Amino acid sequence: MDDSLPVLILAAGTVAVLVLDIAWPAARQAHLALISLTLVAAGASTIPGVRISAGDSLTALCAPSGGLCLYEVSAAESLLQLLACVSALLVVLLAWRDWAHGEGGRTAVLSALLLAATTELLHFRVWAMWPPCWSRSS
Repeated sequence: MDDSLPVLILAAGTVAVLVLDIAWPAARQAHLALISLTLVAAGASTIPGVRISAGDSLTALCAPSGGLCLYEVSAAESLLQLLACVSALLVVLLAWRDWAHGEGGRTAVLSALLLAATTELLHFRVWAMWPPCWSRSS
């Protein structure tokens, strides 16, 4: 089963916020609404992973031969992904008033940075897996 959806949603949301900034730079409320919807969608997409039984995992980006998968999450990791999305959403909600008035910098840039940081948290395990993959002998 493919569970890379939370990461893909956050990556797409980051790009969408930046595209919205190019098309409509003064739309601070729209940027904040888009980032909030992105975080809610990414959080909701972690629910199937939270509901799997202990010891099972959801995988994505697997080699056709069924060997190495670049993305794998357990129920505990899916729960941590959900908590990361909820935490980022709380940051947006708490900062909404200031960011909507342009305090602290450009809203689109702050939104994109928050989504990018959350994306990095969600797929950290992928990067943590790379060195062992490279060191394997064929």
